[in-house]
Amino acid sequence: RVIHRPSGAVGESREERSQLENKRIAFGRMARHPRMRVWINKRLRGGSFPPEVLSRMGPHPGEFRVERREGRGWVDLTD
Repeated sequence: RVIHRPSGAVGESREERSQLENKRIAFGRMARHPRMRVWINKRLRGGSFPPEVLSRMGPHPGEFRVERREGRGWVDLTD
């Protein structure tokens, strides 16, 4: 079970035998939780992130990206 305390979003998984796989699945569920989406939208609208910064889900479950607009494209700031 993983919890994002600022938003109250929770993710949980016990389906797999691998603890690491369960954790990955749990993070994906937490990232897609409605409370997480509300928290991100409030942060974006409230000016906590500069307007040229975008937060979004990555291509894989549990992957979260923060990107910055540069020219016509986006640069990944996550790593």
